[in-house]
Amino acid sequence: MTRGDSGKGDAVPIKFLPIFLVATLSVMIDEIQMMLHEAIVGNLFDDAAFSAFNLVEPYSLLVSFVAYLICVGGASLIVRAKGAGDQDGARKLYNHSVTCCLVAGLAFFLVYSVFAVPLVRLVAEDSPAYPYALDIFYWLCFFNLLYPLYTFLFTYILYIGRKWVSLLSILLELVLSTVLSLYLGRLMGVGGTSLATAISQLITVLFLCGYIIYTKQGIRYRPYINPAYIKRLCLLGLPESSLMLVVAVMEAGVNALALKRYSIQGVTVVAMVINLFVIVGYVSEGVSEYETVALNWAIGKGDRDQIRYGMRVTFLAGLIEGLAFSLLFLLGAPAFADIFGIDDAGTAKITAVAIRILAIAPIGIIVCRVTAIFHQYTNKVGQAVLIFLCAIGLIPLALAAVLSPVSLEALVLGIALGPVVTVGFMWICPLSWNRNKPIDLRRTTVVFREEHP
Repeated sequence: MTRGDSGKGDAVPIKFLPIFLVATLSVMIDEIQMMLHEAIVGNLFDDAAFSAFNLVEPYSLLVSFVAYLICVGGASLIVRAKGAGDQDGARKLYNHSVTCCLVAGLAFFLVYSVFAVPLVRLVAEDSPAYPYALDIFYWLCFFNLLYPLYTFLFTYILYIGRKWVSLLSILLELVLSTVLSLYLGRLMGVGGTSLATAISQLITVLFLCGYIIYTKQGIRYRPYINPAYIKRLCLLGLPESSLMLVVAVMEAGVNALALKRYSIQGVTVVAMVINLFVIVGYVSEGVSEYETVALNWAIGKGDRDQIRYGMRVTFLAGLIEGLAFSLLFLLGAPAFADIFGIDDAGTAKITAVAIRILAIAPIGIIVCRVTAIFHQYTNKVGQAVLIFLCAIGLIPLALAAVLSPVSLEALVLGIALGPVVTVGFMWICPLSWNRNKPIDLRRTTVVFREEHP
């Protein structure tokens, strides 16, 4: 990537491939861990146990939403403070973020532990998956206790430039979770696989803490909370973290529809579809990380042409990645049911059809994501959240509700059409970037009124 499109011959110093590879590898390892865990559950237990994980997943996504609000904003502001030489500000932000993570983890642990039975009944009552879901949820409380702290430590180390340490921590958790899930799953049943994730996360947190202390990359921790920081952290982390909350809303709604109309078979099929749907969104983080770096570099220079160039590279990469996912779903659909150990032949057949239907969604998912990220860094947080809400949450859920009486396959079609319909709306409505209108840098997160009147 060495040539711009402005005709000025300006070089673009942001290389696509290194950023894309590191970010994509991190997310893919994380997703592989999730898929391995589900494959272990699917092969060790019956389809009801596999569905149980999907039924309680929205509660974990709610924890992820809060964790990302704290961690993305907190780590970003710490790096800014360090770059500005404000060590006192960095120390306060670090202590504030860690304290918030500890408080949030403890709060979720207490609420989920005390209200475990009514919370699980809300999503799985009168379902064969209920006893599995209750067992899983009990041990997930311990996982959620540490998850905000783990997310912050991982993000902090990544943002200070220690990318390979972050990758190593994910690999460590992947290996531990897989080995422990196999052992504890056979020893304790389906709840043992959830306990395995909690133990692997505890060991990973200790590894990250040890690295920070040993290399003196961290800041000495003392409990501290500043209410003035909370708004700043939330605004900076809202667009990315909203994705977690939107997925939770969509997943809970679609699970309820599938369970009501198609019993445990519907939840099993929908579990596969939603997992692959979400994986596309998460793996596209490699493309959006390049977009984030290239876009902010161009904004820093005040160069509108380079902004357009970076966005063209981003969209081209997104289209290629989306096409690759579509081909994977079309060609590999039958294999997914075997990999995840779906026992019933009828359910496996419907799952293969559903995954092929999902092949229409990846390009739409990625286009919506990179468009939302563009709005996030050009000071249009509301539009970024709205795009995520429509593409990943409300429109898929609404279309699934409308089409669900027709058939289970039609319900899946509703989910897959959500991002596609959102892309259509963005072309019709003034939501997306208007390529014929000059970009107003005075509206970005970096203001250039003096340099560029």
